[in-house]
Amino acid sequence: MNLPHTEVMQAQPDTVHLQLSLTTDDAAFRGHFPGMPVLAGVVQLDWALQLARLHLGVRQRTATDFQLRCSRLIVPDRTLLLKLRLNRAKGRLEFDYWLGGERASAGHLRLEPP
Repeated sequence: MNLPHTEVMQAQPDTVHLQLSLTTDDAAFRGHFPGMPVLAGVVQLDWALQLARLHLGVRQRTATDFQLRCSRLIVPDRTLLLKLRLNRAKGRLEFDYWLGGERASAGHLRLEPP
């Protein structure tokens, strides 16, 4: 899945905050759902992992053991804040998507040992 336009807002060795600009043309919204597009949870997982690969040096390509809780619908023509954290003690990538100052979803995925 293609990534949206992304801008680094803050970066530290195990943490990065990214601003994601979502548009109605984004392929992530096609077919989910016609007439009322929303960002699917599987896309949120995929983006978190892809962006962790780019910005935090995560090497794995797929998420096999994960959890995601959604509390707000993410729709097109919005700007999201994505917070990614490597929790080395627990061996996982943790992430939160924020929309307008409120958490829209949160989750984590298990990282494979190096």
